[in-house]
Amino acid sequence: EGALSVYDRSTNKLTHYAFDPLAGSKADVRGFVYMLEDRDRNLWLATTNDGLYRFDRKHRQFIRYRNEANNGESLADDQLLNLFQDREGNIWVGPEQVAPNYFSTKPTPFEKFVHQPGTANNLAASLVSSIYEDRKGILWISSSSSLNRINRKTGENRVIFRGANDEVHTMIDR
Repeated sequence: EGALSVYDRSTNKLTHYAFDPLAGSKADVRGFVYMLEDRDRNLWLATTNDGLYRFDRKHRQFIRYRNEANNGESLADDQLLNLFQDREGNIWVGPEQVAPNYFSTKPTPFEKFVHQPGTANNLAASLVSSIYEDRKGILWISSSSSLNRINRKTGENRVIFRGANDEVHTMIDR
């Protein structure tokens, strides 16, 4: 059975938190690929095939988010690659094979950033390689063959480049 261990520097204490999976499900603790601590000190854990976990330190429990076939507000896919928290506190999730989702911390449902082939200002592919927010609050999303610049205040979504084999894996602000 899996657990998460958290070291608190101020108390010099290591605390272990065990997973308590939902009935009939299995927590794949070996499949974590990304971890993010949000502003509220919640830990978000992305997995390779078991969706997204949020560890609520206040209540000392794990909450799992998964794809639900008949629920359009659920996580788009259970195979995840990366996580990011933007300035507004939203948690962006980069699934392996579908367009990114973002989780508004208030209220709780996921919102999908839909990949629409043939649309001019859209991701060229569903595979998201990296998500980044610059100093001006502009969101940058790279896919396997494009880089998009998204101004969420105005709703503008602009393709910066599109082409085969031009994948961006990491972004920094200079």
